[in-house]
Amino acid sequence: MTSYLVTTTPPTPNGDLHVGHLSGPFLAADVFCRYQRSRGRRVVFATGSDDHQTYVLTAALKQGRDPAELAGAYADEIEATLAAAEVRVDSFARSLGDPAHRRLTQELFRELIDRGLVERRRYRALCCTSCERLLFEGFLQGRCPRCGADTPGHLCEMCGRVGAAADLVEPYCALCKGAPAETEREAFFFPLEPHRWRLEEFWATRTGWRPHLRAYCEEMLAEPLPDYQVSYPGSWGVPVPSGEPEVVNVWLEMYAGHVLAARTAGVATGEETDFTLVQFLGHDNSFYNAVLHTAVALALGGSWPLPEHLVTNEFYFLEDKKFSTSRNHMISARHALKALGPDNLRFHLARTNPERWQSNFSLAAANETRQREIQNIWAPAIEGLKHLALQAPVGGSTDLRILGLVEGARADLERHYDAETFSLRQASNTLLGLATAAADLARRESNSPQPGRSTDATTLLRALAEFAAPLMPQRCSC
Repeated sequence: MTSYLVTTTPPTPNGDLHVGHLSGPFLAADVFCRYQRSRGRRVVFATGSDDHQTYVLTAALKQGRDPAELAGAYADEIEATLAAAEVRVDSFARSLGDPAHRRLTQELFRELIDRGLVERRRYRALCCTSCERLLFEGFLQGRCPRCGADTPGHLCEMCGRVGAAADLVEPYCALCKGAPAETEREAFFFPLEPHRWRLEEFWATRTGWRPHLRAYCEEMLAEPLPDYQVSYPGSWGVPVPSGEPEVVNVWLEMYAGHVLAARTAGVATGEETDFTLVQFLGHDNSFYNAVLHTAVALALGGSWPLPEHLVTNEFYFLEDKKFSTSRNHMISARHALKALGPDNLRFHLARTNPERWQSNFSLAAANETRQREIQNIWAPAIEGLKHLALQAPVGGSTDLRILGLVEGARADLERHYDAETFSLRQASNTLLGLATAAADLARRESNSPQPGRSTDATTLLRALAEFAAPLMPQRCSC
């Protein structure tokens, strides 16, 4: 029997979840897990809070709070919001203060050192003399030297470029906005170029990855692969196991967190993996999952799991700009859930999901979906079928046309809910088509002097409940 470890990129606990978080990774992962469980497969859905992100520190400094307290409080909110959205997580890990997480992260880093896969070297760095702080990741802003987009100091969210902080154009401190000074530091680096052939061979087999991700991997191979910095000076994070006053880069730490979730759930041991790793993530995290984590797994040769399936989504915009907690450009998921209810929001997010192209969210559009498709199609279909199932004559087999409709929808949804061809948009299209046909049948039969057999209505009602349950669990409890 196939076992799945399903992950989403852990959100940074510098705020509660916004609608952008739900629209892509979390809703998609939850729908996938619910469907696979309905087919009798073993599934562990693991995520958590990305406690050691520098954005936790910057948020704490701006709010005058202790970073550990802030991370814990927002992680509580994130868990509560997921529950309110009917997103069922089996393992919500909190890396801060977790000895098992620290131990496994250091075990991974030590193995990279012992095998000579990471190098110690000096590099050009930036520092803020006013804040007396080294500037990297969330502490640094500037413009990408490749595409010119505004970007933090580690990876451009628009073009996916990974580069050195010192290469940013017009860099500035994210806290005081001052111009930085250049200095030198030492750190560990993981050179990716020696693993080019392994990555190329593995990527060539990932035919189910979405076109943008595959194109990104091809673009990475068109140039020399970078040497990726995997440690930073400081104490906020997991200390490197070599004694230097540094912490493990949080994106490498994240990979260890995924493996810990698998071992904790009993679907893997330190010696073998017996599960399929399916990861749901925003495209802006493609480098970390498709390149960094994959290269580490390939380099270590079998004892650490490969990401078999990466299901990416594009940006979900709000007023034509990316949702961002750190920039305070967002609609909170809690607010949207209160305004719409979980099933209505989940259905609208599936209908407008940014799985292959960027899309835009608004509460007005979500309310239009609720009125046009939920209230005018779904509700009449379910209520009408219930009425017919109770009132129409019993007996006889189901009409072959209805059986064909149901089996066609079942076959479509098997593709749309599969990891290789997963699509919330296509699944919601299929479900809406089935609901429309059911509503038409209910309306037609309710006006007929001789209504059809109740078996027709019962078959359609059961099919709607079964097929839509992964996406709209509350509505389909009928």
